[in-house]
Amino acid sequence: MGLTRVAVDALSGPQVTLDGIRLIGRPPSELAAELSACLEKTDRDIGITTEGDVGAHELGMIPRAQRAGDVLLTRVVFGRPNDWAHTLYDCVPAEEWHVR
Repeated sequence: MGLTRVAVDALSGPQVTLDGIRLIGRPPSELAAELSACLEKTDRDIGITTEGDVGAHELGMIPRAQRAGDVLLTRVVFGRPNDWAHTLYDCVPAEEWHVR
């Protein structure tokens, strides 16, 4: 079946980019603005997560906010639906929803 999901921590990384956009360890509002512009420019659908963050479901990525002291920084969960995880959200383990 292969790899189904990867969660990248906001503080320990590794750093991940998409079309030159740094996805990890930055203020969520900055990532949302840059990612939205990139998705529009490349004719990809802009997805909004259940928590209100901008994501790209067709790319299999769910940006999330993670507390780092008194600030929030971005982390990303990457997933790939398969036989047992029918949607991108099904790929996300339950404990991930508790990371803050």
